[in-house]
Amino acid sequence: MLDTINIGGGAGPIGAADKPYETAGSLSHISREDIDRVPPVSTSDVFGTTPGVISAGGHSGISINPNIRGLQGMGRVNTTVDGARQTSSSYRGYSGNRDEVFVDPDMIGGVDISKGPSESVETGTIAGTINFRTLEARDIVKDGDSHGVRFRTSLDTSTIAPRPPSMFPTLCRTRRRSPASRSSTEPCIQAALPWPR
Repeated sequence: MLDTINIGGGAGPIGAADKPYETAGSLSHISREDIDRVPPVSTSDVFGTTPGVISAGGHSGISINPNIRGLQGMGRVNTTVDGARQTSSSYRGYSGNRDEVFVDPDMIGGVDISKGPSESVETGTIAGTINFRTLEARDIVKDGDSHGVRFRTSLDTSTIAPRPPSMFPTLCRTRRRSPASRSSTEPCIQAALPWPR
């Protein structure tokens, strides 16, 4: 049997994660915890779980080209970092314009997204706004601690050696010539250990 559960409410301060549910309009919030759940390879991976928001050409370079509900480029999406506008537009010939924003995914503390046209004079966009918040001391030093550390490591190689064989056997089909027919297909098993031939 469960103990008594008390549910209360109040008019306390609204946290960033609760703001989309308390504000009229289409808002999204991506916290640092959401980003760390599946570490991004590039900045465009940050938008992976946000409905209606993508980065066009996500892995084509170090920049992102934000797209909100199918609208992008030509200043349609206002992208800011800590409140300062960061969008730079470049002409790509027959490919059209590309609004580029350069943000390191390891330096993002959170992302606030407002979808749809904005009424404020300083933004003036029809698709929406994306505000990246960079890491702050409170993101690294937790409450009650006097210090904190954040590091990320990765390992990669540029070898051209073939991959080691798989640890699990797989079924495959090969073409072999037999005297009865010009070619036939016989099942075979490809295993981790080399088989004598």
